[in-house]
Amino acid sequence: MFSPSLPSTSPSSVNDPAQAWDTTADAVTSVTTGPLTGGQSSAAIQACGREIEQASHLSSSTKHGALQLLSTLATQGCVAVPEGAEPRKAAVAVQWAMERTLPGTEVIMTPDRPTPFRKYGQTDIDEAQLARAHALMNRYKRMDPLYLVFCHEGPASQEEDPIYSRDILKPAQRDNLPLFEVWLGGTKSHFPSALSGAFILSPQGPEPAIFAIRAAQVDKTRAGAALTLWWAQARSASGETGTAAPSTAVSSTVGDPRKAAAEQIHPHISPAFNNTLDDWTSYLQNQTLQPITRVLGRDAALLDRR
Repeated sequence: MFSPSLPSTSPSSVNDPAQAWDTTADAVTSVTTGPLTGGQSSAAIQACGREIEQASHLSSSTKHGALQLLSTLATQGCVAVPEGAEPRKAAVAVQWAMERTLPGTEVIMTPDRPTPFRKYGQTDIDEAQLARAHALMNRYKRMDPLYLVFCHEGPASQEEDPIYSRDILKPAQRDNLPLFEVWLGGTKSHFPSALSGAFILSPQGPEPAIFAIRAAQVDKTRAGAALTLWWAQARSASGETGTAAPSTAVSSTVGDPRKAAAEQIHPHISPAFNNTLDDWTSYLQNQTLQPITRVLGRDAALLDRR
């Protein structure tokens, strides 16, 4: 069972990949053992941890690394991951587990269609990519909206497009499932690589949350390139930590649970995470010339702080 002891770290170490990434036996033990109190980890984080532990396609070292990242994410809200095969596998494992367990709207913004969908049905797709493809398909099949934001010109090879269209896009359209494509202007060479990533907006329930992964994925060979994981979650009135004070004001959010969720979670989003979300929001609004809730649906109210 995922039971992080959640050791405290200094704020400066959160953005230091060298300190954020430690897969020694002692570090792994500190993450995967120890009592769990109600205020240390939310149900969403617990569910993500269990998914990682039970995953048959993840190696032991990837599981350990992913659980360490998840522990830091739960306590600090941000973790920088250094470039390298093992750290990247662990970060993607966290993303996969969030995609499997966290309800709400997911947005994937990349120059091309997401790799799991581009590779779906191909002989060279690896087990991790196939697992993510299934996780993404399960999202919209359970009516959690999935938005694929990418450059329409030259997004994939001619061999990949028919498989994606036949096995993924057209069945979703036929069954009226919430799988959407948002086409960006220009070619993928014009895509701002710093905006490559994904986020999940989860306003449902008493503890609304936002998960994000952001990385420059166009050039994975550049030394020092890193990705960042983000997490923000409001706690319910009965939560032991991170609880926002109940609002006593009667506002325009009455009758609109998503706007109420936005008011609840915004005090728990760090300034740096706010900036990241603002970058995505501004770019999408400028590209589409529409308000973010028109582009991404009602869950995008979590991004609208006006």
